[in-house]
Order: sequence, then C-alpha cells, then structure tokens
Amino acid sequence: MASRDLYLFPDTNFFIQCKDIGELPWDIWADRSLVRLIVCRPVQSEIDNHKGRGNDRVGRRARKAAGILREVIAAKTPKIIRAEGPRVELDVRISLKPSPDLADDLDYSEADDKIVGVAHAFAKSAPDADVMVISADGGPLASAGMANVAAYPIPDEWLQPPEKTEAEKELGKAREQLQRLQKQEPSFLFCCGSGLHKDLSKLDLEYRFFEKLEDVDINHIVERLRDAFPKKANFSVEELNKNLPNISKIIRSTYLPPRADDISSYQDRYEAWIEGARKILSTIHIRLNEAAKPKFVVEIENNGTRPAKDALVQFRALGPFEVRRPPDKDDTSSAERLLNFGRPPEPPQPQLIADAMRPLYDRLPTGFLNPRGQSLVRDMVPLRMPPVATGRNPNAFYYSKSKIDAGFALTCEQWRHGVGPEQFHGVFFASEVPGIVTGVIECQIHAENLSNAVTIPTPVQLTITAASTAKAVRRLVDDHRS
Repeated sequence: MASRDLYLFPDTNFFIQCKDIGELPWDIWADRSLVRLIVCRPVQSEIDNHKGRGNDRVGRRARKAAGILREVIAAKTPKIIRAEGPRVELDVRISLKPSPDLADDLDYSEADDKIVGVAHAFAKSAPDADVMVISADGGPLASAGMANVAAYPIPDEWLQPPEKTEAEKELGKAREQLQRLQKQEPSFLFCCGSGLHKDLSKLDLEYRFFEKLEDVDINHIVERLRDAFPKKANFSVEELNKNLPNISKIIRSTYLPPRADDISSYQDRYEAWIEGARKILSTIHIRLNEAAKPKFVVEIENNGTRPAKDALVQFRALGPFEVRRPPDKDDTSSAERLLNFGRPPEPPQPQLIADAMRPLYDRLPTGFLNPRGQSLVRDMVPLRMPPVATGRNPNAFYYSKSKIDAGFALTCEQWRHGVGPEQFHGVFFASEVPGIVTGVIECQIHAENLSNAVTIPTPVQLTITAASTAKAVRRLVDDHRS
C-alpha cells in the first residue's frame, strides 16, 4: 500500500529560525513519496514585512526566503528541494483561505491562527493526504491542537544557534582583534626540568641538611687528618749519607740536616694548619648545607613570531621556602673546596752540600736556601692580566639587581624566537627542620611587546631530612687525602 502524501504548513519562524530548507533531515519521512511545504498568505506577508529590517538575522533570513518564494511565484510551479527519499517541494498558495468552520474558535486577525485555519480548510479538500502545521512556537501548536489539526513540533536540532547580542558581537570582535595582535607577540613554551620533551608538572625534591659537629667528632676527624697527613719528626740524614756515593775527594758531598730553626718553623706551621682545620670543621656544616641545597632547572622557549623586547623573567617562591639564583661558580661540591684546609706545610729538606762549600753554607742566613721549607717558585705570587671589558650580549640573560621577595629575576634586551629553549637555574632555601613542606614556584614573564604578563605556577614538594655530618666529613677527608 502506497504511503499518503504529506502537506506541511510552516509558520514564518520556520524560515527565520530553522536551518536552510535543503539542510533539514527530511529523511525522517523517507516512507513518504512526497512532502510538500505550502506557504500561505499570512506567512508570505510576514516575510515581506521582515525583509526590510536591516542586517540582523531576521532581516537576512527574510530576504533569503522572499527570494525563494519569488522564484516559485514566477515559475508557477513548486520548487524541488529534494529529489527523493522523500521528494520535498516548496509551493506558494496565496489563494488558500482559512476555514469558516473555525471562525468562532480562532482569531483570524492573528497570523498563527490564520495559518491553522488555512491548514484545516486544505485538509478537508484533500482527504487522501496528511496535513500538518509545522512550527517551533507554542502559539501555532496550541491553536492547532484546539482545532484538531495535526501539528509537528520542530526539533531543536533543526534550529540555528541563537543569534548573538550586540554586546556579544562586540566582545567577539574584540577577542578576534586580540588574537590577531597576540599572533604578533612572543609566546612561550615552559617546562620544569631539562628537555622540552619532559612534562614535569610538579617538582619533588629532597634536602638533606647537616648539623654542627660535636667537639668529640671534631677531635676524631682531626686525628684522622693527622693520620692522613702526619707531621714529620725524623730529620736524620745518617741513612742518606751512608748510601751517598763519593766519586773523589775533590767533589765529595754530604747531606746536612735542616737547621733547628727551620724544623721549629715547620712544626709551628703544621700545628697552625691543624688548628685552622679545626676551625673550619666547627663551621663545616654551613658549607655542606650550601652544597646540599636542592636545585631546579626551568626551560622556556620563545615559540612566538616575534622576539620579546626588554624581557623580564621572575621566579618567586610561594610557600615556606625561598628560591635564589645559584652561585656564580658552582664548584662547592669538591672535597678541596668544601674543606678548604689547603695542603699541609712541606717539611724542610736535607741539603746536599759539597764539602768544599761547607764553610760558605755555614755562614748563610737561616732559611736562605729553603725558605719556609717550600719551593721558591711555589711561593711566588702569580701575575694576572687585568680582565678585558666586554659589552653585554643583547640576546643573553643577566641577573637583575632588583630585589624580589623570596625570589630572583633575569633580564634580556631581546629574547630571540625560534632558537630553542633558554635554561634558568635556581636554588631552594628551606628551614633545616625534618619534615615535608609544599608550595609553588611562580614564574612570571614580562616584555615590552607582550600584552599581558605570562604566569606559570609549578607545585613543589620538599622532603627535608637530617644527614650525618661526621660521616660526610670523614668521607671528604679521605677524598682530600687522595
């Protein structure tokens, strides 16, 4: 049995609020051989009235619909919207009149009621077809229900998105303009950790701090130092002279022991060296803690389309700790640098003197041939050339002299784009109390040609534990000895 044709009577808002007719999902009536949209006089009149409204959506859509209706009227035949599955046609029937049977129930001065009256009259004249009013508005649908005329409520997916208000349009224009401007600005890619392939969204670090050495520990370490660098006590030359070959009496020589004054001076300097080491050990925990401070590295790349002019990069700690710039020379981890004992004094050495020169040697002042028991060359003050002044590199970063609470800053005259990431290093300073502290490192980037500062927060967790100072120093003494 063939399905009945379907005649739809749309209201005006069908053409104003819905998507274009050809885009609607007509396949919901795929079982129908024909679906025909019939535009009656009330709808055609309202569309003509709306087309002069200006450039808002109602005016634009009304002008588009009026153009289509003119084509149908001029052709005197329905316009094919869809060829099959089902076939969809648009027709204009100005001659159709509303049903007089509903004159008492409907108000024909209202366009919506007039459309329902026309659909009712048409349905009576086409008993072999199905007739519906199609609308998304409550007025036509309610009138159709009261008049026992079938109605199809337009689904939301048939409708266009709501039109933006003037304020929304202006805001959209402002955003578009801002985006255009920002495309002409620097842009930054941030990574906490070295290598932009990493994605470290949090810093989880450990700080092992050292406490002041007890006197008993200092005494043990000093004895360990004496064992590692013993003070020379035997200055006898008997074995040296016993094994000394003498080719002839004319060039016969003899080893003479260091003079008593030289030996006494050496012993005093050795004990002074030991006392200096003892003083260093009393504050060695400060040096160890400086070297043990947890460090971080941040990589930031200017991946925008412009260099950042007069760039300022600030790092600030938000939490129970501080971040500071690293020392200029990060060599505090070596044993020699941490202990700073220096080498123990060299003991005075025996002198090999030709017997013929012995009277002259005896008349030389003390320490002349071996001043302080050390090399003449070693005691010379090295000559250094004065540093050569160089200009600042405009593409390099330099630490700012401005003070920042709990942080530090760097500046760059022209931060180049497209040249890879810059590395920024920092050091954490936290209380020396065991426990876990949390906070945030805030990195903020400013530039002359950057509309808004860029702020990147990175969560931080510091695990603080106490370490054995005596054990660490004993290991350093062993390294110092080697």
